[in-house]
Amino acid sequence: MGLLTDLRIDWQRRFGRRQPLPFTRVLEAPRRILCCPAQADGELLMALPAVRALRRHFDDSLLVLLIDDRKRNLWWFDDEVDEIIDFRPDQLRGARSREFRRLARLIGQKQFDLLVDLDHRPHQLLSYLFARAGIAVRFGVRFPGDEPFKNFAIRPAGLPADEVERNTAMVRQLGARRAEHFIHWPRPMISEGKREFRDRFQQDLAGGAAVAVEAGAWRRPDLLRFLRDAASFPAIRPILLNLAEPLDAAAAPQPIVYNSLSTVELAEILRHCQAFIGAKNDDFSVAYFLKVPALIAVARDERGLPAPDEHLTIVRCRGRLEFPHQQARQLLAELSSRVKGRRRADE
Repeated sequence: MGLLTDLRIDWQRRFGRRQPLPFTRVLEAPRRILCCPAQADGELLMALPAVRALRRHFDDSLLVLLIDDRKRNLWWFDDEVDEIIDFRPDQLRGARSREFRRLARLIGQKQFDLLVDLDHRPHQLLSYLFARAGIAVRFGVRFPGDEPFKNFAIRPAGLPADEVERNTAMVRQLGARRAEHFIHWPRPMISEGKREFRDRFQQDLAGGAAVAVEAGAWRRPDLLRFLRDAASFPAIRPILLNLAEPLDAAAAPQPIVYNSLSTVELAEILRHCQAFIGAKNDDFSVAYFLKVPALIAVARDERGLPAPDEHLTIVRCRGRLEFPHQQARQLLAELSSRVKGRRRADE
């Protein structure tokens, strides 16, 4: 952040004026609420049930969401809240940066009286910004260095590890109860281009069991090995998402490839898939909320994830992120067996 910013934050912590706060009035009937979810890959959608719980509980309040502008098109957030404030985390470099001053001015003008900070990581600069912007009650997880920037903090030790449950457990402290878990993506609007996309996808599947793989997360040798494994199961149709460069046709069977998909198009594909293989990112979040069985590899200490269950298998890697070949092959075998069983039943 820079020495000058560190000095400003330290001065504010030591000598900043602390005024009595109307906690009871604010928590019972906040006029304006700013909600800041975790913004890392694969985490923003995990906050939607908690945001909906806030909306339902504080139905007369203005509810505003702070969102990384690169994730603005991930979901129809405008349908969930009253307003959106976009920000650029990569440009938030210090208290003198243009982005810091823009955000502080914009948030200050809104005169929020309640901040709901759902992030599970410490972000001292943002905490300092929220305090500077004059938000009366600033609620979130207690981290070293946050005080006095959060004046209503809860200990992280008692929160669930499941990211969806963690968010909803936090807003429960404010009286908000969990809303529905289900998220529905509308199907693409039927225009000529969308109709061509849908028809092409249905033709590509050709009655097979589709397995979507987030290609951008893996090395090319891993993708080629996966495709050779999938070739052993003729009933399986591999789909590679976000493949940077075409694969060598001689090295492995050619898969179905989709690049630069909108979230609606991605959801349209995934709702027809029998499995998703990837890493912790926003594509995985879409698969998770569509209840597509997912197999993901993550770093050993990665957080911000839902708990493993019958729809989710998490492989934790000790070092570099590695494609889960063993688990993927087992998944292919189970899907293939299931498809063959259905075909025999139909006969």
